[in-house]
Amino acid sequence: MKKLEIEKVIFKKLIKLNRYINLIELMEKDEFEDNDIKKYYKTTKYILYRIFGHHVGYMHVSISEDGKVKKSDYNYHPQKIAELVGEKNAKNVLELGSGQSANIRYLAKRFSNVDFKGIDIYPNFIKGKNISIYEGDYHSLKMIESGSIDIVYAIETLCYSTDKQKVYDEVYRVLKKGGIFVTWDGYLAIPRETLTQKQLVIVKMLENGFYLNKLEYIGDIKNYEEDFKIILSKNMKNGVMPFAIQSVKRIESYMKFGMFFKFFCSVFPKEFINNLAPLYLMADSLEYNLSVYYELRYEK
Repeated sequence: MKKLEIEKVIFKKLIKLNRYINLIELMEKDEFEDNDIKKYYKTTKYILYRIFGHHVGYMHVSISEDGKVKKSDYNYHPQKIAELVGEKNAKNVLELGSGQSANIRYLAKRFSNVDFKGIDIYPNFIKGKNISIYEGDYHSLKMIESGSIDIVYAIETLCYSTDKQKVYDEVYRVLKKGGIFVTWDGYLAIPRETLTQKQLVIVKMLENGFYLNKLEYIGDIKNYEEDFKIILSKNMKNGVMPFAIQSVKRIESYMKFGMFFKFFCSVFPKEFINNLAPLYLMADSLEYNLSVYYELRYEK
């Protein structure tokens, strides 16, 4: 499909969505502070991720390996970390942006002899003899001793970083020699400077709906990787697509309620309602190669 046809398809959806959500207002914000992001997660953790996510509190997309959406698909990310813990005989594991600590809870139950740490600006302080949760900004891991961690992972959180080089440097510092750094995240599939005006509008919807300051181009990640050995760089588009398509179907099923859904959108917190926009656009954004979702693994 040609670029103009793609834009036409997506803008038809935006016109439809604008009947329920004020997209002009959604576009107005140029920069998000930490407090904005805290409020976003405080609001959405009780509503959005119980509808579009997993009941135990996973705040990431599901990854399907067979093209069918299942609740167990939300375990994809922590399961991959579990495999690494076994392979590396890891004893100390750190999650950046631990959120509701659902991943740590999953892992700590499976590996009672491994110490799991998490850091988040709005953390859930779960308890466990092998669990430590810190409130803080992952740009500074001052509470973690240099060379003490076997595995560091970050699930859909580095997109919020204002200085990824600093994060990569801190991760390199705390990892042991041979330690592993794993990230899963969304990126632009093409450089921002090549985007058309209409594509920029779509990207702005994705960014502001997720309370992101800037989606980074996947090709720019190489700027931060120099100290690491790259052991995996995998486009997970096909794995994410079932979740994205299911999200579109759910939102369109709500739209069938017409004025009731419009009233719903007018009274619920904007942090929740605005998040519907990127969920509604995610499948098309991935399908038409405007955005990508990557799993990246590095070794120190």
